[in-house]
Amino acid sequence: MHALLIHGMGRTPLSMLVLARRLKTAGMQVDIFGYSATFETWNGCCRRLRSRIERIGDRPYILVGHSLGSVLIRGVSPQVAVPPRACFFLAPPACACRAARRLVSWRLYRWLNGEMGQLLAWTDFMAGLPVPSVPIKIYAGTGGPVGPWSPFGDQTTSQRFFSGFFVPSVIPSRGAVP
Repeated sequence: MHALLIHGMGRTPLSMLVLARRLKTAGMQVDIFGYSATFETWNGCCRRLRSRIERIGDRPYILVGHSLGSVLIRGVSPQVAVPPRACFFLAPPACACRAARRLVSWRLYRWLNGEMGQLLAWTDFMAGLPVPSVPIKIYAGTGGPVGPWSPFGDQTTSQRFFSGFFVPSVIPSRGAVP
């Protein structure tokens, strides 16, 4: 089984190395897809990701995305010829991010996070992303900053990510990927 890991915004491929090592130890072939939200456009990054997925060919594979990496997977999923066996989303934004909506008017935020960071703030964009038609496993914690000093107010992590979002299929937490 092949695994393609896609990091989150503000991260680099290095952030996926521990997971990559663990998957390799478990016998998987692992690659990491890197991108720069600062310097790449959404369409350009999606084209590169689709091309990278297509190079896997007809071998069975899974996709693992962290945060914006999950959004990229959702954007590319209907365009790949051979779908993955499953998708694993680590802290995925399922709707327009409250923090992005608050920060998108800041020039520094727009400069550092480019077009992709701005798209995370757009309700219509996030709502229009397809959900892959393969099994999906979502990992979202219940911790994180909460309260008056948090940009998220009193919402828990799960409330932020999944409010009004329907997950069509979740694979069991134990057992092999089908």
